[in-house]
Amino acid sequence: MCVIVKKITIFMLALFAINANCFASSDSSINKKNPNHFYVGPEVFAFDLHTHVKDVNIDGTRCFAGLKLRYEYLKPKAFYAGVDLLIAWGGKRFKPTSKRYQFSGNGECGFGNFELRLGYTFEQESGVVSPYLGMGGYVFGSGAFNEVLVYVATGMRSLFEVTQRFSMGLNVKLQLAPEAEREFRYRYQGHKTTLRKEQNMWGGEIGLPLLWYLSKSKRWQAQLEPYFLSLNFIERQNIYGARLLFGYCF
Repeated sequence: MCVIVKKITIFMLALFAINANCFASSDSSINKKNPNHFYVGPEVFAFDLHTHVKDVNIDGTRCFAGLKLRYEYLKPKAFYAGVDLLIAWGGKRFKPTSKRYQFSGNGECGFGNFELRLGYTFEQESGVVSPYLGMGGYVFGSGAFNEVLVYVATGMRSLFEVTQRFSMGLNVKLQLAPEAEREFRYRYQGHKTTLRKEQNMWGGEIGLPLLWYLSKSKRWQAQLEPYFLSLNFIERQNIYGARLLFGYCF
């Protein structure tokens, strides 16, 4: 596990160095008079899941769509704060299988995330870099299967101006969910049975924010961020998604 974390850390630092060097000649796009940023917009993603709760396997790739809310206090050479909230729905449940039992039934699958980040924003010649510590939680599943991850995290968010109308950056996060809990409930021969499993889970996320300024004052913004998220490095709980957020700064 330590080797995996070390490789991911080196990879993140290398990407940041490339990002910073590419845009080092640009002017900063951050308006120091408007550090409050509110964003709202749709988020879509494909969730590729292969996990188990004791002798029951839960598999499948499901598409989700939802609404993302974000607030950030982003000011150069100042305290950084960020809050994210996501609520999403999928059209179909993940498929449970077992050598002992037969399961049936369809239905929707839900997904939610809340995250709080606190850190500091450093000013670069071309933009800003905000390392942070954070905490949050993921919850997803349907009536039979549910997984809850309460995690602590460390990461970095950055944004560099490319032109007067466009900026881009790199967002990376490494997280630990101690005692993440999975639960599977089913009925067999008239009896209700609940299976549970707890596990420490390391995960991480990497995203590429692309920001367009929609007004001369740069207060109105649109941001597209494709991203990859792994909830658990040692098994397949991978999310491939994108966020399209519209925001206002004041």
